[in-house]
Amino acid sequence: MELLIESYFYLGVTYREIVTAVKLRDNVSLSERHLKRLLRSYGLHRRVYSADVDMGPISEFIEAQLKESGRLHGYRWMYNKCQLAGFQVTREIVRQLCKHFDPVGVELRKKRRLSRRSYFAKGPNYIWHLDGYDKIKPFGICINGCIDGFSRQIIWLKASTTNNNPDVIGKYFLDVVLAAGGCPRVVRADFGTENVRIREFQIFLRRNAVDERSGANSYIDGASTSNQRIESWWGILRKESAEFWIALFSSLKDEGAFDGRYVDKSLIQFCFLGKIQVCSIS
Repeated sequence: MELLIESYFYLGVTYREIVTAVKLRDNVSLSERHLKRLLRSYGLHRRVYSADVDMGPISEFIEAQLKESGRLHGYRWMYNKCQLAGFQVTREIVRQLCKHFDPVGVELRKKRRLSRRSYFAKGPNYIWHLDGYDKIKPFGICINGCIDGFSRQIIWLKASTTNNNPDVIGKYFLDVVLAAGGCPRVVRADFGTENVRIREFQIFLRRNAVDERSGANSYIDGASTSNQRIESWWGILRKESAEFWIALFSSLKDEGAFDGRYVDKSLIQFCFLGKIQVCSIS
């Protein structure tokens, strides 16, 4: 049990949570007072710090963290990481060390200014970003969208019963290209197999281009989370429209009126697919 309690202590778990975990796992009943006595016998103290603590390892740890993703953390988060690493140090010391090693970052966080990766597109229809929105997919309805990287104009936004059929997604692309009389210089999508038709169409349409984005270079795939323009649009869509439908369908599920069967999904598609299409684009 000693090892179990020590592991929970170094994870930063509260005394009450440690007591509950020991009770559930080993069926051993402890009071918080008894737990604290055990921790003292193990030499573990959460708020007792030695005045002559060696600051060298702590400073090296914080400095190393600030060279990586730790530069995004405030001192409270950094304090928790120090605790998890086994350092017994006060929050004030952590705050002072963060300010010493990263004064610029501290000021930026104080002003709540986030450092974001810059985005650049050379002009309208230079790059189109496309992706699928699956937040209401469990209820039978999928949304697929494409946005122009420069103007942020919605190229298409379609509600359908699938986001996985490459022929369906490919038709969205072809319909827009035919209506516009041309294709973008670059298409940006994720790694999903539903985009294989669009990839083939885009490469074919750009096969004879003489610029640096000809042929296969006219299609870029990558992680969905890095597809900035369309991911930003999904946030707007949820706030302005999709959240209503998510809440409505979730309430049907909570009330026992929807259990995910084919019939239930078909009924939602029949009743709401057209409405969601109209609400999404309006």
